[in-house]
Amino acid sequence: MLCHERIIIHHPYIEKLRSIYYSGGTISWVRVNQVPDFVFFNHSVHFRSGFDCGKCHGNVAQMDRVIQSVQLQMGFCVQCHRDNNFSVDCYICHR
Repeated sequence: MLCHERIIIHHPYIEKLRSIYYSGGTISWVRVNQVPDFVFFNHSVHFRSGFDCGKCHGNVAQMDRVIQSVQLQMGFCVQCHRDNNFSVDCYICHR
């Protein structure tokens, strides 16, 4: 519920999602982006660092569900890390 604690929480679909989550129900997620199994990615690390979700997902504030707006390939991620002065050490993403 990282995003839906803050983003369009009163949209009917999101209200249903929140209700299921807080009642302990099971949510069937649909994967938006796929990265290889050898790539480690954690949304909360990016969120806590203040990273704008729109860089990868487009204008999420206007969406009721996230779409794939960029191809998440190594070059995209490395360039983003460089542009934002984050580590480009291989072990940040490859574990």
